[in-house]
Amino acid sequence: AASDVYKRQVTANFIIAEEDTLSIEDGEKIRICHDIQIKILGKVDFTPENSAEILPYDNNSVPAPLYFTGEVGGGEIRNVTFTACPIRFFGSIPLTIEKCTFKGITDSYAAINLGGSGLMTVSECDFLENGYPAIMGGANMTTPLLFKNNYIYKNSNCLLYTSDAAD
Repeated sequence: AASDVYKRQVTANFIIAEEDTLSIEDGEKIRICHDIQIKILGKVDFTPENSAEILPYDNNSVPAPLYFTGEVGGGEIRNVTFTACPIRFFGSIPLTIEKCTFKGITDSYAAINLGGSGLMTVSECDFLENGYPAIMGGANMTTPLLFKNNYIYKNSNCLLYTSDAAD
């Protein structure tokens, strides 16, 4: 049925091969189960006309980050809401993210994690109430980044634990 197209569940890890493209349809909701990873070696075309969403399968699920890597990937992500699902970019081909929302990402990752040599362009995105920084990279890695016209609200709200015990 046509309504099934808009509700997809990802229940097992899978890899998008170098020669393939992963796309998302307008209005689609992709629900990813706990610890499940989508590894993207090929291209991504997440450009719905109005909106789409990637989110956990249920309240107990924490999906692994969408993992972009490889020598031929890259692509575009536009008009997508990422709820509790971060991105890891370790690719060498440019990836553009625009007009997206990242919210509720609290499990050990920034909303966008950088480590590849390809240009990452992030523009006109909202980063809302994530537990770690909106975007970050490793101290020993360099990734070219163009970060413009984004809105960042209440990110890096990790709890700091202190001890009141006497020395």
